[in-house]
Amino acid sequence: MNDELELMSLDDLFREAKREMKKAHKELKKASVDNTTVKAVPSSLYTDPRNWIEGRAIALISKESSTLLGVFRELLHVSVNNCRRLVRAPADTPIDAVETISGIVPSLPAIHSGSIYIPQVRRVATLLELDFGNQAITEVDVHFHDGGIERVVLTEDTGFSSDTGILELPAGTNILPMLTRESKKAVKTELEWE
Repeated sequence: MNDELELMSLDDLFREAKREMKKAHKELKKASVDNTTVKAVPSSLYTDPRNWIEGRAIALISKESSTLLGVFRELLHVSVNNCRRLVRAPADTPIDAVETISGIVPSLPAIHSGSIYIPQVRRVATLLELDFGNQAITEVDVHFHDGGIERVVLTEDTGFSSDTGILELPAGTNILPMLTRESKKAVKTELEWE
């Protein structure tokens, strides 16, 4: 076949290329009409686990809602600069850093239309434990409505200690999603006493 290509004139080559382009265009048009999509195959550059190395364990806080999202293990790409993945870390992972990230907003309680939404806020002091084992005795502002707790917000910078170190969280952080079940019960009990 290489000999045939060498013997073709430039005009013949051009016609052949034009025919192939039309054929490819028709196939693409037919695929879009049939609503079939071509699956993108991810590059092994990113899917191969050998291309990632473990980095720090990071407690992430949503910038938009000031909510503690959890602890994530940072995976760094071995050949692509500034490329990282964050995967949820096991509960007993020692935390190396706290980061505020943008673009992730945890779901907020639904506000029913037609009803008057007036949340109440009470300050309570109690021992609180996070899902990853860190504890602190601290004051928090508890936001609640119709008997349900919506937010538990730190009133001051707080160090939550554990066997593996201290996790420093800034004032204004909503820690409700990461509180243990026992701590949620303790907060509710404190609200009932007031």
